[in-house]
Amino acid sequence: MASSFLACSPTENPYRLNAGEYESRLHNNANLLFSATDSTTKVIHCHEDHTRDLTSLSKIEEYFQTYPNFSGTRIIMIYQRNSWGRLMISEDEFSRLLGGLGVFGEFAELVQAFGTKTSAVDETFASRPIFQGDTSGSFRLSYLIKHVEANKKEQTVDPYSVRQMAVYHGYDAPNEGHTFVLVNPSITFQKHWKQAKEKSDPRRGMGWMDLHVAVAYAMTCGWRKYVNYLESEFDRTQTKSFGDANFHFSQARMITGLSQKRSPQKPVAALDRVAVSTTELTNIREYVTFEDIQSLQILKDRVLLLEHVLLLNLGVFEALKERLVTLEAAGLALTGCAGKPQDEVANIFSRYLSDTVVAGHRVDHLLKRIEGASNLLRTILDFRALETARYDNEIMLDLSKKAHQDGRTLKTITLLTLVYLPATFVATLLSMGYIRFTSKNGHIVLELSSELWIFTLLTAVLLAITMGYRKYWECRQRSKARKQEEERGMCDLA
Repeated sequence: MASSFLACSPTENPYRLNAGEYESRLHNNANLLFSATDSTTKVIHCHEDHTRDLTSLSKIEEYFQTYPNFSGTRIIMIYQRNSWGRLMISEDEFSRLLGGLGVFGEFAELVQAFGTKTSAVDETFASRPIFQGDTSGSFRLSYLIKHVEANKKEQTVDPYSVRQMAVYHGYDAPNEGHTFVLVNPSITFQKHWKQAKEKSDPRRGMGWMDLHVAVAYAMTCGWRKYVNYLESEFDRTQTKSFGDANFHFSQARMITGLSQKRSPQKPVAALDRVAVSTTELTNIREYVTFEDIQSLQILKDRVLLLEHVLLLNLGVFEALKERLVTLEAAGLALTGCAGKPQDEVANIFSRYLSDTVVAGHRVDHLLKRIEGASNLLRTILDFRALETARYDNEIMLDLSKKAHQDGRTLKTITLLTLVYLPATFVATLLSMGYIRFTSKNGHIVLELSSELWIFTLLTAVLLAITMGYRKYWECRQRSKARKQEEERGMCDLA
């Protein structure tokens, strides 16, 4: 097991920090948190523009031998391959690096939020910054903050994603050194920090409050675009519900392909099938469907997540503002500040707080609009279902009337058949010669032919064959249906 940085700080209060539990938790999740083969860690000395890549344990050891006591401001960036990937540093390198920097143990809890995730992340630790100070004037501060970044162009499903960044600030009062550790620094922060560094005076370097301001800016600037994107996604679905009521209710008739026009010369049952044109099929796609409600629900879940994230950020900003105005440390605090740095930082964070609050109000308003649009879409679908049912009932009524007319016709034909069938049977039987009527002594005598028994026998045999085949066919059909039912049941069990 790798040596833990939690055991490298003798100033830790054992009643405040359970180092054994933190160390065990970090080690158990090491295969999800750290990369064993892909190490990319960068250290930057802001006061002398010195940059070094710490890509192995030996280079980390060499760095601490070169700088056993550091003064000034330095930034250590630990990267993450993607928002759900491992940190690009091994477990041994991570423990040695943070142990050499004197990072306090609570920072290990923030690191647990990174790495490969298979379930929802516990974000309770991200609600407030963690601070620890001592009598020498040294302090250590860490916090986790959320931000939004634009995805790559090939990721067309969602152009934005909510990500996170962990920040550690340690001040060593005896050496007057500020150490910042940034886990998964955002692209926006890196670009903004690089541009600000190029415009600042290289002789003075970067103030230690400047980095907190740059982080807060990077964590705030993307929400406006993201909320705009969510509102545009909502508007695209919402416009479907603002059509004319007849436009929505006519979808059922258009999809069934039945004409609504009835000619007065035609009976009630005469409904004409009409061809649906390509233009009409295109218009059908503009109607409200169940997929629209599903899309709104997915959008609502994303907006609810955004509301939760903004509340977390708001709590971090408020606590960070209260903490920064009380901190005092040697060295440059804030670049371009003519007055008291704490007052300027309070004003800057007040603006970021205001931007976050405004974004939260927009999100709350969007949630209410989504809820209203969802109710309207459901109402449209319900009324359209009722309209379709009513229209189907009209069709069934017309078909019933037509069936009634056909039944009356068949009744007439049956009555005529009953009238002529006996006469036809008698005429056929007499014409066969089996029965003859003769006149003897003035009386009519009925004579039966000696072949009559052949006619009777053949008739009985053929009737038995016919009824037997019918019974055999019915049994065969029932057996076939039962076999199909058993095969279907076996498929369902499989």
